[in-house]
Amino acid sequence: MNHRKHGLRLLGLLAVAALSAMALAASAQAVTPGFLVGKKAPGTILLPTVGAEQEGSGTLLVPSLNQSVTCKKFTVDEGVIKTNTDAFGVLLYEECTVLEHKSPFAEINCSIEEPIRAEALILPAELTKKDALGNLLPALLAEKIKSTIKYFLPGKLTEACVLPEQVTVTGELCIAIDNNDTPETLLLSSQAIQAECKARKTLEGTEIATTVTKEEEEKGLAFLDKLKYGIQEAFINANAKVFLTGVHKGLTLGVSLY
Repeated sequence: MNHRKHGLRLLGLLAVAALSAMALAASAQAVTPGFLVGKKAPGTILLPTVGAEQEGSGTLLVPSLNQSVTCKKFTVDEGVIKTNTDAFGVLLYEECTVLEHKSPFAEINCSIEEPIRAEALILPAELTKKDALGNLLPALLAEKIKSTIKYFLPGKLTEACVLPEQVTVTGELCIAIDNNDTPETLLLSSQAIQAECKARKTLEGTEIATTVTKEEEEKGLAFLDKLKYGIQEAFINANAKVFLTGVHKGLTLGVSLY
């Protein structure tokens, strides 16, 4: 009888030890993603500035409207890493055309007022996907996106452009990272990647922050980041190299999850 009690006690201790180890492992992984500049967390005195170059063309897709806006280039009007977890960027898009999204991919007879200005708060984040070793992959989340696309039909005052005079782009954009923590980090966005950022309990990309209720959380609900063209869901297909400028030029740039 005593042997049985000792055996049960030992099993209980082993179970507690196993649960404690699992809790420690989970807490070790639950680290807030942060920016890396030169393999270190960015300082607070000299704020790192960031430049970027688009690879090929970048496209804003609006599937429900069979519409896409393609821009051949952009310039970084402002790019600064303010803290370990907070950056801000302003891009100016040029050489843009508006097309049908599906065949025959005809150009819509409207011009776009340029440059298109787009600003966003940039946060370090993580994807739900993992690498071959089971580690979560780093990402960026562009929040509080604000941009206005203005359409017009030049030189024909008697005709009107078939598109609205202007459309506002808002919401959040999930961005995957390749060549992380290198002098030229590659950022990638697509319709598939947009669904790969971790769902959140709190959504701060809107004018008024919204939180999932306790009842919704118990049902496993959370906010998935979405980009909006007016009221329609939109996606970005684009790749761009990003790099540090100014006094930090040549240093590595990335996101750390550990």
